[in-house]
Amino acid sequence: MKKTISLVAALAVAATLALTACSSDDKATFDASEGGQQSSQSTEGSEGSTGSASGSAEAVEPAKAQTIEVNETKTSSTERAAVTLTVHKVVINDYYVETEVTLINDGAGEVNAWFPSDFSGPQLFDDQGLKYLFQGQASGKQLVLQGGEGVNAVLVHAGRVGPQARTLTLDFTAINPRNKELWSQMTFDIPVGSK
Repeated sequence: MKKTISLVAALAVAATLALTACSSDDKATFDASEGGQQSSQSTEGSEGSTGSASGSAEAVEPAKAQTIEVNETKTSSTERAAVTLTVHKVVINDYYVETEVTLINDGAGEVNAWFPSDFSGPQLFDDQGLKYLFQGQASGKQLVLQGGEGVNAVLVHAGRVGPQARTLTLDFTAINPRNKELWSQMTFDIPVGSK
């Protein structure tokens, strides 16, 4: 009978300590060397913290957008098609890059431009070897311009431009493999960096 009471008392103490440990804001540990007493240890670096999830008292501010005026135009023509492409400006945001462009079909027939996917859309990469993923239009269809039509577009590439990057390259050469001669010269180098 004495053994049963001791076991019940020990289980009650253990349950109480477990509940106390779960309800504590700090990490609580059961120290067997101190006769089963609970000791409280604060988490590393929590002295003076404000209780934020990251353990830091300071909020992280997003990077300020950087706008780069480009205003560069390239034209290209083949026997079947002709286009004019202008890159107006590039805006580097915290986690993505926006590029304002105008594409005009200067020919009489239709021109197939970019697909809404990374492998056949405009490519963007930097001089450090980082490639930014093209985020295509929501329609899911290829951009097709009839003769004389044009489009103003904002191209979005996902990724964060690092502080070491000095040049971004916007490359349209792979957007239509069936008419690669038309797009073969459509590459734009954009200087990046502190002003």
